[in-house]
Amino acid sequence: LTLFIPQLMFPLLGALALNKLAVNQNDETWKKFKLSVIATGVVFAIAAAMYFIADYSKENTARTSAFNVAFTNPGDDANGQAKMDSINQNPKLRPEADNQLYENFVFQTKGDKQVAKGIITALRKDRAAFFGKDILRSFAFVALAIVLIGLFIRKKVNLTVMLAGVGLLIMIDLLSLGFKYLNKTSFTNKDDYENKNFELTAYDQEILKDTDPNYRVLNLTGDTYNESKTSYYHKSIGGYHPAKLSIYDDLISYQLSGRLNEEVLNMLNTKYVVQENPQNKQPMVFPNPAALGNCWFVKGVKYVNGPVEEMRALNEFNAKDTAIVDVKYKDDLKTVVSADSLSTIKQTAFDNDAIKYESNTTVPALALFSEIFYKDWYAYIDGTRTKVIKANYVLRGLVVPAGKHTIEFKFEPASYKTGSMLSSIASWLLVVLLLAYVVKEFFMKRKDNFKKA
Repeated sequence: LTLFIPQLMFPLLGALALNKLAVNQNDETWKKFKLSVIATGVVFAIAAAMYFIADYSKENTARTSAFNVAFTNPGDDANGQAKMDSINQNPKLRPEADNQLYENFVFQTKGDKQVAKGIITALRKDRAAFFGKDILRSFAFVALAIVLIGLFIRKKVNLTVMLAGVGLLIMIDLLSLGFKYLNKTSFTNKDDYENKNFELTAYDQEILKDTDPNYRVLNLTGDTYNESKTSYYHKSIGGYHPAKLSIYDDLISYQLSGRLNEEVLNMLNTKYVVQENPQNKQPMVFPNPAALGNCWFVKGVKYVNGPVEEMRALNEFNAKDTAIVDVKYKDDLKTVVSADSLSTIKQTAFDNDAIKYESNTTVPALALFSEIFYKDWYAYIDGTRTKVIKANYVLRGLVVPAGKHTIEFKFEPASYKTGSMLSSIASWLLVVLLLAYVVKEFFMKRKDNFKKA
C-alpha cells in the first residue's frame, strides 16, 4: 500500500497540472514553469551527485576484515564452522548482501579471495551502470516533456500536439519498462509447461481412459493432502489449499488420515485410488467399484445430536443406504419414504457455480449429493428454492418429491450480490455525474456565447 499510493498520486498530480495548463493560463504561467524546470534540474543534479559519490557497496567492512583475519586459508581450515559461529554471534558483525556473496564465493573457490573480490567489484560496477542508465533515461523523457510543455505555453504548438506528445512519451516509458519484466520470454508453451511440471504418468493415462468426467481420485503415493499434481488432471479428494473448509478438514483428520474409512471414500465418489505397488514400488491404480457416484437415494435416516455424534456415526455406517443427519433437520424429513429400486437420480451438468440433476421417484425420498455442504449453495427443484440438508457431516441432502424433476444447485453468495449491486449503483452514479457535468458545461458555454453576442 505504501508503494501504491505514490504510484497513484504522482500521475494524478501530473494529469491535474496538464489540465490546469490547458484551461487556465495567465501571465505567471511561464514564470512558474521556469521555476518547476529549475526544481527538476536540482533533482537531477542531486541524482548525478549521488551517482558519482556512491560506492555502490552493501558491505559491513568490519565483518569483512574479521572474516579475512579468521580465514587466511579457508580451503584447509578444519575449524571453519566454529569461526563462522563466532563471527555470526557478534552483533556488530552482521552480514550485508556483499558480505554474504563474498563469503560464499571464498568458500566455493577454496579460499581464492581475489576471485571473490573481483566478482563483488564487478557487481558494484553493474549497480553503478544501472543507476546511471536510469538517470539518463529519466532525464531524456523529462527533457522531451519539458520541451513540449514549454512550446505549448509559448503558443508554438497547440493543445492537441502537446497532449499527444506527452501521452506518447508516457506510453513509450511504461511499455519499455514493462517489457523488461513481462515479455515473450515470460511465457511458455502449454505442452512444455505440462511436461516439465505436471508430467502425465502411466497411472494418469490409465485413469483418463474413463469417459465419466465427474469421478474423484485419491492419491496415496505422496503427501496426499499437501500436493497439487493430482488435481491437475483429476478431481482429487486430496490436494493442498491454505483455507480448507473446516468440515472437510475435520473429515480428513478423523476419517481419511491413518486408517481410511472406505464408506467415506464411497460417499465422496472416490472411483480410483493410487497406491504404491509393493513389488516394484511404482504407483498403481486400484478402481473402487463401490464408489456411489454423484448422487443417490438412501433407504433410511439415522438421527444424531450435534456434530460430534455425526462424526462418530461415520465410523460404522452404510453410506449407500443410510444418511447421518442432525436431529435439528428431523421436521424437514418427516415426509421422506424409503426409495424403491426403480427410483433414479443422475447428474446432467456440472459447472463451478451450477450443477444440474434429474430425478424420477414414486415417493418423496432423501437424495444425497457428493458435494460439500456450504451455506452459499442453494437448491432449486423445478425452479423453486428448496432447503438443503447437511448429511454425513459434509454432504448435501435434499428431499425430492415424487415424480420427474429437475434439480439445480447454484452458488449464490450474498457478499457477491451485495458487491455487484454496490458496483452497479456506483457505475450509474458516475454516468449521471458525467452527464450532469457535460450538460452544465454545455449551458455555461451557451450562456457565455449569449453574453458575447
